[in-house]
Amino acid sequence: MAINIETIKTENVTMNYFRFGKQGGSPLVIIPGLSIKSVMESAEFIEVAYSIFVDEYDVYVMDRRQNLPEVYSIEEMAVDTAEVIKKLGLSKISIISTSQGGMISMHMALKYPDLISNLIIASSSAHANDKSLAVIKKWISLAKSGDKQALMLDFADKCYTREYASKYHDAFLKIAETVTDEELKRFITIASDLSDMDISDKIKNIKSRVLVLGADKDEVFGMEPTLELARELNCESYIYKDYGHAFYDEAPDCTGRIYKFLKGSSNT
Repeated sequence: MAINIETIKTENVTMNYFRFGKQGGSPLVIIPGLSIKSVMESAEFIEVAYSIFVDEYDVYVMDRRQNLPEVYSIEEMAVDTAEVIKKLGLSKISIISTSQGGMISMHMALKYPDLISNLIIASSSAHANDKSLAVIKKWISLAKSGDKQALMLDFADKCYTREYASKYHDAFLKIAETVTDEELKRFITIASDLSDMDISDKIKNIKSRVLVLGADKDEVFGMEPTLELARELNCESYIYKDYGHAFYDEAPDCTGRIYKFLKGSSNT
């Protein structure tokens, strides 16, 4: 059955989201990372990927806002996402956040400590580093040049294992054909503020219960930012071996590991 894409408007924000699982169950919000195409187009895939949660959790998957400003900071993304979550009437939520989404969720946890009970941060960092800045700079350059195929293939190469990127090479090319100029413009805006992101000196103030996940072959941030987060937050953590940045799309036990964390079981 197709999932409906909903649009919510607040005083300041218009944002798309979709919802699945047990209505009225424990609220679980997924904040995805940077993407070329909106995750709204992958709703059915995401529902299947996160099917372990559907019997107990009311799952909301958030997009970025529609009416983008010319410059859009990670902190502003956090404020906007929190505004929408509150408008939806959610509180004491659990968040699964990946990559840039992890940066957004950390800002949210600092600004709205009573909003988030459990926080999963995957393949993210409290600050930009040389590796991530170089990767994002290349992606922005490709987007500005309009080379959709090169952008999509480099995105896949940096995020996934070689085997996964090779297996779905033709699929990535087909997706690239559907990317519009407006989507490239949107991608550039959402990607452009990473260089100013640094909350390293604040993350110890996060009060939520946290699980940090990373991968040893992460070609976007590297593994060290995950280790830094685990040390600073003194929280549960796990490093996936022989996986890349988007291990959460590939590792078969990832959602199970998150589920056990949310239910209070140890993952170490």
